[in-house]
Amino acid sequence: MSKEVIRVGTAPLTPKNIIELNSKTQNSEIIVEIENTKGQDSELIKKLSKDITISILGGLNYEKKDKYNDEKYRNRTFYKPREVSNIIKTLETIERKIDPTWNQLEKTMYVYKVFVENFNYNNNDREVDGKGEFYNRNLLVLKSRKGVCAGFALVYKEAMDRLGISCEYQNKKNDHAWNVLKIDDKYIPVDITFDIAAKESNQDGKCHFKHFGTNQDFYSEKHHNIYDDQDETMFEITTIPEEVLRESYQKIIQNKIHKAPIKEQVINNQKVEYSMEQFGDKALCLYRVGNNINLNYYYDNNPLKTFNNSAVNHNDDDITLPKYRVFTRNNNTTFCIVKDESRQGSYLYCDFDDQENVYRSYKIYSESDLINPKTRSEEITIANNLLGEERLLRKVEHFNGYVGFVKDDRMFYDGDYEKKELNIVNRK
Repeated sequence: MSKEVIRVGTAPLTPKNIIELNSKTQNSEIIVEIENTKGQDSELIKKLSKDITISILGGLNYEKKDKYNDEKYRNRTFYKPREVSNIIKTLETIERKIDPTWNQLEKTMYVYKVFVENFNYNNNDREVDGKGEFYNRNLLVLKSRKGVCAGFALVYKEAMDRLGISCEYQNKKNDHAWNVLKIDDKYIPVDITFDIAAKESNQDGKCHFKHFGTNQDFYSEKHHNIYDDQDETMFEITTIPEEVLRESYQKIIQNKIHKAPIKEQVINNQKVEYSMEQFGDKALCLYRVGNNINLNYYYDNNPLKTFNNSAVNHNDDDITLPKYRVFTRNNNTTFCIVKDESRQGSYLYCDFDDQENVYRSYKIYSESDLINPKTRSEEITIANNLLGEERLLRKVEHFNGYVGFVKDDRMFYDGDYEKKELNIVNRK
């Protein structure tokens, strides 16, 4: 049987492609080459015949580096359709927890942290599912979570390619592999394998980013020395200042749901419950009298002054509140949505959790304007469906807070937005 290599490149496979490719397996051994999995549909990939081999070139693209035009390297790019489907699903699980407001450095650090804390080094080929050397030297380390430098660096490049972040896979033949990120036209060397190894001595099992853009003499080290490799480029590297690393780290590990005790004051013979939320350079005060909640700024360290002013006019003359709206669900729970004017589609959700007796807040994201429903029917749909408590908590805890949008009293998702910005398709 003849062998036919079909180059797809970066184009997503379509149902028509699947039918055409499956029909070719009767007469030929089919290898489908794709640059990476960005934009590919995991469910559609599974419909390819099991007799088809998918080659994910990624960091081992033989057209870009001649040394990879070798059977040893080519074979590492080969996967069965179901394996590719599982690779995509695993990466999507990670991507769902990436905050869309993070910058490129923060996104790269988050993925790096996930890999370091979940992967373990294992250079015994047969111990990795007992299926041979490639399982710890390619993207299948996502399944076993065990591998060596080649596998770790290839997976990291694949994750970055899917996020649209420039990332180089570099390899010192028969020695070591690592990555170089390009962010804001600066080259940042990162060695995920070294941080996985360092994790064992950290005792806490956490990633401390010791080898993430911290070594100005990166290429002088024994395992990174590629002076005599014509296929590799020694980039003019930049290190990341410690304070930038620290600030970015704090941002990616912060709790998605902020909780604070509910405070109480008696004002004009009424019990007022309240809590504070930092919003930009000011502190917002969400307060509740009976079942009615409202919003104001907290200033002069005096909640009484805030409430007294609020009792007269919640928009004080010398301050301007951000746009907000209070919603009431069918079950009588009440919450407040505050618009973040600094970023389109970003909102702050605030409510009082009476079961835990705490104030809650977290960021949510949507293309639609959540605080300006056009009709009462649309307002009810937003409150009970799009921002239904159970659904919203699930989106925040297991995803990045993206909640879609409402149109014609129905919930919709912007497919183009998801494919371009979040790289996830057909998500419920």
